[in-house]
Amino acid sequence: MAFNELVLTYQTTVFNVALRTLGHPEDAADATQETFLSAYRAIEEFRGGSFKAWLLRIAVNTCYDVLRRRQRRPSTSLEVVLEESGDNPRLADRQIGPERAALGAETVAVVEQALMTLPDD
Repeated sequence: MAFNELVLTYQTTVFNVALRTLGHPEDAADATQETFLSAYRAIEEFRGGSFKAWLLRIAVNTCYDVLRRRQRRPSTSLEVVLEESGDNPRLADRQIGPERAALGAETVAVVEQALMTLPDD
């Protein structure tokens, strides 16, 4: 119960530190959650003094861990991967489906052929 009070008191501060360090709200939210989990697990190691300083040190260390993971495993946008591979991103849309995507591609090919037969003027 008392730890919940600490979370409510410091969650905005921890999130802001994480956001400034990481630059992405989603990553900052994850780091904030991980910070409080780490603090909960290590609460017995708290030796007194400023709880806020102790908690923010955990937050900064958590953010550094996130940044190190990013460097080890750089991520690429799915859109970039699809664009580079030549895959049709419309297939990922469940509303279109593979049959409609194939029909759409055939329609485009027929229209392009028809346009090629038209006179220039």
